[in-house]
Amino acid sequence: MANWFTTHGPHPYDLDLACDIYLQDKYESIADEILIGDQVFFYELKGSGKLEINQQIYKTPVGKMGLVHVGQVTGKPYRRSLYEGQSETYGTGKAYWSIGIPTNAEASVGFVPREIVVSILGYDPNYFFKGFNRGKGIKLIDDSQAHELLAQFND
Repeated sequence: MANWFTTHGPHPYDLDLACDIYLQDKYESIADEILIGDQVFFYELKGSGKLEINQQIYKTPVGKMGLVHVGQVTGKPYRRSLYEGQSETYGTGKAYWSIGIPTNAEASVGFVPREIVVSILGYDPNYFFKGFNRGKGIKLIDDSQAHELLAQFND
């Protein structure tokens, strides 16, 4: 079983988004490495208070800036329509999050603040996950990091 750490913005109030892994089309090959049963850690970014998806703006809460969900991959990657997956990125660009990978993380309850997460993952204390892992938004982490994150999450 592999351990994945991924980032996402806060989900909109008026849109029911699954707590799935989402990958941009240019990183589609990563989906081949993510297997059913792999563990996934979801870090919620601060966000901007809004999320634009396919030219429609949705209001969002302020993100919690910490680890908010942990779960396992429950199914194979699936293709998302342009309507479901195109969203505004930081700056002026748009991205197409064309791949989704289902998880059961939505029901998880716990929280690990950013300061502890960056310490466990070996980042500088002032790191804020913007453009995480060179824009991929997901990274394989080792078993010891996963164990420590999970211990903090369930504490």
